Amino acid sequence: MNDSKRLLNPSYVAVLLATAWLAAIALMKLFAGNPGDLPPVVLERSPFGDSETFALAITVELSIALLALTRPRLGWVLLVGLYGVFELVLATLIASGATSCGCAGGAISISPLVMMAIDTVLLLAVLASQPWKRLVNPALHIGIVVAGLVVLAVAPWLKVQKDTTGPSARFVVLHPDRWVNQVVYDVKELTDQLDPADVEKLPTDGLVLLWRQSCEHCRDHLRNLANDAALNDGTHPIVLVQIRDDLKNAPVVDALPQGPHVTQLQFKLGPDFALQTPWELHLEGGVITKALDEEHAKAAAAAKQ
Repeated sequence: MNDSKRLLNPSYVAVLLATAWLAAIALMKLFAGNPGDLPPVVLERSPFGDSETFALAITVELSIALLALTRPRLGWVLLVGLYGVFELVLATLIASGATSCGCAGGAISISPLVMMAIDTVLLLAVLASQPWKRLVNPALHIGIVVAGLVVLAVAPWLKVQKDTTGPSARFVVLHPDRWVNQVVYDVKELTDQLDPADVEKLPTDGLVLLWRQSCEHCRDHLRNLANDAALNDGTHPIVLVQIRDDLKNAPVVDALPQGPHVTQLQFKLGPDFALQTPWELHLEGGVITKALDEEHAKAAAAAKQ
């Protein structure tokens, strides 16, 4: 099929549009995102680490995009399957009240509802065009396709590796869940991001909260903390540690716990941090006894009540 006929083929046009959108989102993740942007359901269910999952997601998306262009008779099936997975993930984000799907990394904030609407239109367009009847593979040697897949299998891993290592690292992956049972002053993932004088201000007993100014979940969490009669009764030290990789965004946090028992610290300016905020760190005798993301912090609060 020559190029002019292909452009008149509704199946090819639908697949091309869906592929272009998929590739654009994958590339934005690769060059402007980090593992912390991935939906929690993806990170939680992955058998790999955060960085590995991030690179794998981009590899899968770009590889399917390549196959959809070079072997559309197979590629459209994989494309439809991947869009179906996207729909399921977006449904979980919508149900959880997420305000951004993280689909485009830090480049663009897209609400799950908007992303689902776009994906649904593209998915239905592909299916309505009946690609199983109309698509023909272009005359492209299989060796070129295989070479392209090899490049796409390696390049994202190398890029993510470069972004996470060395003095020029673009982002740092934090794992608060791995800090449990460690002395807070010995957690290098945390202390390396604070000025030495601020490390000494971390409490031996009390609560440390990691938050961002433009995070709507942090806003709600901090409002609740300010009104929590148990955690914010004035007798338990509270240290609010602001992650400052979002200063270019408009602040939404409008309430913080106040009082002499509250200390405000800040991460040093530098790379982005692959971490979805807020996170609660509960300390006893200098040891982190619990590290709770928003979902688990809510569950713990509900259990107490």
